[in-house]
Amino acid sequence: RATMARVFSPFRAAGFVTSDVPVCVQRQGTEHYALTAIGSTFHEYKCSKLLLVLAGPQLPHKVRAVAKAGGVNIVGSGTNIYVFKRKALAYMVEHSPIGKVTHLVAHDKIFVSIGYDNTMAVWHLPKGKRLNTIIFKHGSTCSAVVVPKGYTNKVLIGTHQGHLDLWNIRTGSHVHQFESFGSAVCCLAPSAVVDIVAVGLANGKVIVHNIAYDTTLFSFKHVPEDPVTALSFRMDGPQVLASGTATGEVALWNLDEKRLEGLLTNNVQAEVSEAKHSNPHQGAVSSLVFFAAEPVLLTAGADNSLKLFNFGTKGICKKLKERQGHFKPLTVCRFITDKLLLTGSEDRSARVNHIFTDRLNQEMSQGHVEHKARKGNVDSWDMRFPPVTAVATCTTRINHWASCLTAHQGSGVVRTWRLDKFTYNDWFIKPPKQEVGKFVDRVATSVAISRCGSFGLVGLDDGAINAYNLQSQTHRGPMGEEGASAHAGPVTGLHVTSSNTMLVSVSEDRDLKVWDFKTGTLLRRLYTGFSLHCSDYSDNQHLAVGCDDFSVRLFDTNLDHQPRDIVKPDPLTVYTEGESGQGKVASPIRHFRGHTALITATIFTPNNAILVTASQDRTLRLYHISTSQLVDVYKFEHHVTSLSFQPSSHFLATTHKDVSCVFMWTNNLKYGLVPKVVKDEAALLNRPLEALPITAIDVHGDDEDDEVETQLAKYEAAVKQIEADEGYMDLDVLLKPDEEELQAQKADMITFSGTPRPKWAALPNLETIRQRNRPLQPPKQYKAPFFLPTTSGLQPKFVIEEPDDQPKKKKKKGEPEEEPKSRILSFDDLEDLASPFIQHLQQNRHPDAMDLLLALPPAKIDLEFRELVTDEDVELVLRFFQTYLQKRAHYEVIQSCLNVVLKIH
Repeated sequence: RATMARVFSPFRAAGFVTSDVPVCVQRQGTEHYALTAIGSTFHEYKCSKLLLVLAGPQLPHKVRAVAKAGGVNIVGSGTNIYVFKRKALAYMVEHSPIGKVTHLVAHDKIFVSIGYDNTMAVWHLPKGKRLNTIIFKHGSTCSAVVVPKGYTNKVLIGTHQGHLDLWNIRTGSHVHQFESFGSAVCCLAPSAVVDIVAVGLANGKVIVHNIAYDTTLFSFKHVPEDPVTALSFRMDGPQVLASGTATGEVALWNLDEKRLEGLLTNNVQAEVSEAKHSNPHQGAVSSLVFFAAEPVLLTAGADNSLKLFNFGTKGICKKLKERQGHFKPLTVCRFITDKLLLTGSEDRSARVNHIFTDRLNQEMSQGHVEHKARKGNVDSWDMRFPPVTAVATCTTRINHWASCLTAHQGSGVVRTWRLDKFTYNDWFIKPPKQEVGKFVDRVATSVAISRCGSFGLVGLDDGAINAYNLQSQTHRGPMGEEGASAHAGPVTGLHVTSSNTMLVSVSEDRDLKVWDFKTGTLLRRLYTGFSLHCSDYSDNQHLAVGCDDFSVRLFDTNLDHQPRDIVKPDPLTVYTEGESGQGKVASPIRHFRGHTALITATIFTPNNAILVTASQDRTLRLYHISTSQLVDVYKFEHHVTSLSFQPSSHFLATTHKDVSCVFMWTNNLKYGLVPKVVKDEAALLNRPLEALPITAIDVHGDDEDDEVETQLAKYEAAVKQIEADEGYMDLDVLLKPDEEELQAQKADMITFSGTPRPKWAALPNLETIRQRNRPLQPPKQYKAPFFLPTTSGLQPKFVIEEPDDQPKKKKKKGEPEEEPKSRILSFDDLEDLASPFIQHLQQNRHPDAMDLLLALPPAKIDLEFRELVTDEDVELVLRFFQTYLQKRAHYEVIQSCLNVVLKIH
């Protein structure tokens, strides 16, 4: 690793939900929890609300299988199996040196792993001990594995050859091989009835089989004949079997009547007679799970979505909740606010991602797509907008009218969106007709919104630029002369200055033009000599453009500065003199070289000090603008396609080719990092590829990749110290940190008391709260009837006789009479007037005093400090505060109480 500090460090990824790996669901207490695989990590969701409760660490290889048992997560990554208790790694075992783990199934205290090398390993879950190893000798390759209901120490394996095998995992013997079904087995599902399993085949058949007699009870078939990828039996009474296919279709089969009961759509259960319906998933259905004793079905698909369906009292299934992300590569990303990030994808959707809380993510509404599709008897996919290629946002008028514009692939129509409601606007921007009665198909290539949020601009592939009023939804006119295009080639970038006085346009015709925003007249034209593909504009009127010679040039668009032209050709470029019309080519104020492929994105840091560039050579480069020096280089597996800085500049968002989520990076420049000039660029490029952030919000810095290896090293060291129980560690024995190291860390830490914030925050402000809560008028007095007794005086008051609740005690014969109590004040009990809090301080019992202080409400704590009448009591309290300040304990409570004491005394 390089020792230099990095400008960007991984923060997190947003948009990952699930993958094509089957989901494992387990009931813990009253809740169901689902474990999903995400790339080289895993997620755990609480199924009642589909809340993400756990995001696992980054593992060395892709996760291909997951399982749950007894609150423990079992994950197969590469050739290894990792067992986690929550997020802590309990132990790691190797399935085999060459066989990657493809299937995992857990039952009670045993779990089984199957790999590519046709081996099956049996493990003792609490201790991680290998109990048995089985090799498939019949040339069979496993495609599915389940534990049948009522069978002990046995697993049922489905094969790609089309038959089932029953194995005894304790003895390692092959119990029985069932007759072939004539097609590859894709999935298996055990039922609540002993000996009955469901088998899904690659030819679209669903077979309900009795494995005790090796007979088929009945079968169903999907039309068209798509492979069946998921099966599940309903467990709460009605005999229903759900099956999912590779195209996203989910069918419900009535086992009592042996017929198709219905098909699931994206929202509700559709009737069988409906000709067109939308599938609940756009990709293969990876898992179907009916919850035990609940009319709830969980579906998971390769389209990066989890959905909960509820069966009502009438048996009709409706969607209850869903959690979804993009399932195709992202095309653009743009920060709306400091917390909201807008992304567009090739899956014809736009989504708003919350950078901290995934449950707040949602899709931008495109209207009643499902209803329109059913009404027009077409697929809902065809009703969606084309993929987004360019986006522009402005939050100045976010609550008044449309504040977002999007250009779409192969379309000249620009959609307008309401970001306050996260829905599309009814008004579409269409390119104006070039001739009366004739419409020429043109494609929108770039969009922009003025800083005031009132005007939108659209650049087309024929070079035309048009301005629109977003409030009145009218066309304001073109840039340049009427009937003539602003550029001779596609417009690739539009930028409005912060004062709304100028518009800067970039085109593939090698021209960079500055326009008067109000009149549309051309103010300046700069001929660059190269085709311009991407650009970004800074507040100091500098424009960075990516050229087709794989370099980035920086131009000054300030009209007060005269452009610098060069007559002699640049030795590093090739062009003919006279192409600009004046025989001169504009000279950039900065020229950044280093990329070896087409530039895909450029962006300035919010302080305009550093320029970030991305290219198809899979590198991300950072240039210091003032010195023209390279300060950092990142190399990825997939090249960056879009960049966006958070308005507060804390994070940078990146999208990558063939990746369906957005990644966020911490900007260390915001925290005082001073970048250094890269002296050995080759050394940086020869490093391993940069690891993309994971879903977990925890920031591990540069040591993130070593997290698992560090835990494994600690685990191996702990195993060597255990001699009992054949040298295996029990799963309940978690790794504990070094006590001396922990105590040394605690000595320098400030600890809080855990008291609710309203309690200690209100304590210094009680007087203000009392003044604010005082009634504005005195309580209204009501007249009482004349016969009620009143007191004499100028303001008579009613006499209220208090009832005597305690009856008088009768005197018994022989009892002495009670002596009347003296009314003379006695000073004998003044020593007992000290409060319990002061008594604890007087006896130097500080922990008891702190416990009492934490138990009192704010008003009584304030009264306690106001009753300190002697200097000795005040000194005791101040010494009490000093003791806990030295201990660095209960920091927030001590500070609040000290504030009150100093104000009063």
